[in-house]
Amino acid sequence: MLGAVTAMIIADIMIGPIIGAMPYTVGLANTVIRFVIRFVVGLMVGLMVGLMVGTIIGAIASTFTTA
Repeated sequence: MLGAVTAMIIADIMIGPIIGAMPYTVGLANTVIRFVIRFVVGLMVGLMVGLMVGTIIGAIASTFTTA
């Protein structure tokens, strides 16, 4: 959950100034761009956290099964 919140904050910081400079008439594009960036950044953060946690759990589990 924390990773998703962090990803949304990072995405807003990165894309906020760019979208803020666009004319108001691109409201739909604004929404789509924000969604895509949040999705991609969230996916990457989630993937990295998942890989790290999986590696740690795998290492711990292997110590119990090799005995």
